[in-house]
Amino acid sequence: MSNTVVVADLLLPKGHVDFNKKYLEALSANADTRVVPGLLGERRFSYEFFTPGKLLKPCEGKIAGRIQTKRNAAIASHYWKKVPGSSLVLLSSDPLMLLFSPHLRGNVLMVHHKSVDELCMSSIKRACFSLYKNRIHHAVGEPFIGRCLIDKLGVTPDRVHVCPHPIVEAAYLDDKSCSLATHDYDAVGLCGSNDSEFVRAIASFEERTSFFAKNNCRVYLKGDLFFNDGYLRISSERLDEAEYASMLRYAKISLSPVGLSFQNRVSGALLDGLSYRCVVVATPFKMAKCYSSYYSDLVYCEDDVERFCRRILNLLSERNLIVSREVSFAELFSAHSIEYIADTLSDALEAME
Repeated sequence: MSNTVVVADLLLPKGHVDFNKKYLEALSANADTRVVPGLLGERRFSYEFFTPGKLLKPCEGKIAGRIQTKRNAAIASHYWKKVPGSSLVLLSSDPLMLLFSPHLRGNVLMVHHKSVDELCMSSIKRACFSLYKNRIHHAVGEPFIGRCLIDKLGVTPDRVHVCPHPIVEAAYLDDKSCSLATHDYDAVGLCGSNDSEFVRAIASFEERTSFFAKNNCRVYLKGDLFFNDGYLRISSERLDEAEYASMLRYAKISLSPVGLSFQNRVSGALLDGLSYRCVVVATPFKMAKCYSSYYSDLVYCEDDVERFCRRILNLLSERNLIVSREVSFAELFSAHSIEYIADTLSDALEAME
């Protein structure tokens, strides 16, 4: 394995700061990790930075963003060349713009997020990707994403590496059965990718039947409409980090009514719910279906609105809902621990030699 790893992020998505920090922690466990300036939008981090110079900037707007991605690729290449024999890890990147960065080839590990779905949906991006896909290596968060890269996008299997999405046990409540404050909910669905039609159908079901009101069940869903009958609340408002964490901390159930177009990618919101020891009720998008087979008592899939709502109520009626699932939560946290991810990244970097 290369003794030194240079790490950059060509897109700097705002929601990836925690992911980047945890990935860096895993990388640094087995390699000398060098961070390109600006990677985290700050300097206060425990890993070694290069001498301050040009900073990477977030990409905003379609055209301007791609131009900035190309510039960020040049900056990353500049720092990578300063460490001969090292590997380069790209924590996020644009598969289209990497075609125009021929200097980023060889011992390069591209971490995929939504890019695999984008490649599947765009013939132009697939054509560009095909010109360099087997000249770099690819890290994916789940085996089913790796299968898509191999079977549908033609990446050779030895260039695909499964490195789980990092999660850390959050500061959950020891006793989630405590009485709720006025701003807390039994079940929350905070994902920005919630399916609009499914959420609207839940609102219509509640409006017709008062299902949650009759059963004294308080539910919060993120959606593109406003609905509030005192028990089901749907809102498009953006939650700050403290509000987001507080809702999951008190909730017993996390909801992921995500559209089926959300296919070959990891759902951070689903993992966030599990990290707070919430049981998950989801629509049957690919990751939810996989997790319902891995952890059948932690993730439940329903494709019908009424069954989805009744599943929430049935779970809430269980005694010791969370405590009875401690073994499964322990297995989940072990499979996504920094130590385990460090081992998978070590294997990936060794395979790149």
